Amino acid sequence: MSQLKVDRLDAVYIHDLDPGFAGTTYRDELDSAVEGAFAALRRMKEEKVVGAIGVASMDWRACLDFAERATVDVVMPAGEYSLLRADSTALLDHCAEKGIAWIAASPFNSGILATGARADAYYNMRPATPEVLSQVGKLERICQRHHVSLATAALQFPLRHPAVTTIVFGAKTAVEFDQSFARLSDKVSDEFWQEMDDFLAKSKDWGKHT
Repeated sequence: MSQLKVDRLDAVYIHDLDPGFAGTTYRDELDSAVEGAFAALRRMKEEKVVGAIGVASMDWRACLDFAERATVDVVMPAGEYSLLRADSTALLDHCAEKGIAWIAASPFNSGILATGARADAYYNMRPATPEVLSQVGKLERICQRHHVSLATAALQFPLRHPAVTTIVFGAKTAVEFDQSFARLSDKVSDEFWQEMDDFLAKSKDWGKHT
């Protein structure tokens, strides 16, 4: 804390607990995080040194595993609730039931939901595959029919769920940040969201093999 020159932290996250990264050691790492890191942070919270305790991961299942074992205040699954990734219903339901705040990080899924389906687009920190480009092209066509930008839809989509309290989006410049922030106030019709929701429900399994 002295190195940070503060006497209190509003929130601290246990970061990158992920079955994909950890492989066969995932359960051991989960145990260690709950029994070690979380226990220490809980003591710091009782001492009023830490405000909220959270868990952040690129896999929503890790957030759910942790939240089922420890009383966290917030989860931050990166890129896991977006126009391209909406299969985290179990975690969303758990957060809504327990009053756990959900911060939707990476609503653009590494950029493609801001740039659209162009050849140099990135998805999930990798060059977008033809399957990803195809799915984003379909999203773009829905947006075009309703005169809504894809970036606006991507930013507003996660905030429609009651468990989501805020979003964290990336920007290369101050101008990009201002543009994205302004999109949060864009008016989007109920008809647009109805068509988008119907499409997402029908195509929910599109990315199972990406």
